[in-house]
Amino acid sequence: LLGMISETFCQLENLINGVVYNVGISAVYDVGESEIVEVEFEYTGTGAGNNIIATTELTGNYPNPFNPETTISFSLNPEDAEDAELIIFNIKGQKIKTFHINSSTLQSINSITWNGTDNSNRSVSSGVYFYKMRAGARYTNTRKMILMK
Repeated sequence: LLGMISETFCQLENLINGVVYNVGISAVYDVGESEIVEVEFEYTGTGAGNNIIATTELTGNYPNPFNPETTISFSLNPEDAEDAELIIFNIKGQKIKTFHINSSTLQSINSITWNGTDNSNRSVSSGVYFYKMRAGARYTNTRKMILMK
């Protein structure tokens, strides 16, 4: 057991090139635990500590619904990193908050924590919000989250 993960992703570190790994995954619910699903893969990177990011993807936010804050996770290929940003909109489509993503600190998996405030640091009301990640000229994705106070 590597540990308990409360996210929808897991980053494995210090893998050795050419080695086949087996990972067991299960979900824990209030009423019990799911069966363990085994995943087998061969690591084909360039060595331990390899942080090459292959894809740009807006993974999601956790928790959702949330109060008082949520963590939005994403991966960002360096080719898409120029002018990358994460924008939060209210249900009316008004821009609430903008996060400019610093490409010099990118890792394989990245996250931004939103504390339910706008660009002026004022608390926003409960409701449905949309977050959009734009990266370079090639990537745009939008997802929904709910703030409950």
